[in-house]
Amino acid sequence: MEAKNALSKQPFDGKNLQITNYEIKEFRELQILGAREKADFDKFVSSTSKNQMPLTNDPKMTQLLQHVVSILQNQ
Repeated sequence: MEAKNALSKQPFDGKNLQITNYEIKEFRELQILGAREKADFDKFVSSTSKNQMPLTNDPKMTQLLQHVVSILQNQ
């Protein structure tokens, strides 16, 4: 950002530089998708932790999955 501000409007080869940002469309789409997936996961985690509904019919698997979710929440 500092380099952009420092170079903006500076003369070069008889013209003033104009510095703009360029973002690859596919990269931005991946960022948006990642944000949506994180929001969906956070929503799922908050709904399951409030209601404590089992994730499976197997109590050991439910306990394991809840442990994994708690690890992910702490990261």
